[in-house]
Amino acid sequence: MSHVVSMSLYALTQHPETLKKLRDEIQEIYEKDTPVTIETLNKMNWLAAILKETLRMYNPTGAGAGFRMASKDHQIGDIQIKKGTMVGACLIYDSFHSKYFDDAFEYNPQRWIDKPTVNESYAYTPFWAGPRNCIGQHMALIEAKAVICEFVRAFDFEMIKGYKLKLTNKKAYGPADSLPMTLTLRK
Repeated sequence: MSHVVSMSLYALTQHPETLKKLRDEIQEIYEKDTPVTIETLNKMNWLAAILKETLRMYNPTGAGAGFRMASKDHQIGDIQIKKGTMVGACLIYDSFHSKYFDDAFEYNPQRWIDKPTVNESYAYTPFWAGPRNCIGQHMALIEAKAVICEFVRAFDFEMIKGYKLKLTNKKAYGPADSLPMTLTLRK
């Protein structure tokens, strides 16, 4: 399961009111359009907000996209960086900064309905930003929308009792362990 799908499903288990609102949107939009098209998926504003909020809080790039070695001496403000020093950027820091997001540590998809963009383009970077952003981001989000809609339609789901999410930075920033869920087929 992709990072955004698994982390979105995790977030939905933690926020039943968000899941209910998503089920309502699925019933109103997704289930009425047959066959489902990209246009159908693009009408699903609540689902888009869930994905954006999930990617804000559980950004797969995590602490950074890697380190670089300084090729020459640099001075950045009061910080002196000597040639040969390993330097990295913490890409997730701004996702939790009150300068860009009110109640930044709270999972709140509604923020993307109320204010769909962020003032600073580098404050929200799950697919990076600028000229080197991910060329597959739109396809990834379309796939995630379709998978989440089908999953939510097919199953009632909850995390195994006592599960505590622990995040780690492996190849991508995400759960240290699998996300154990109980699934029940919906009628």
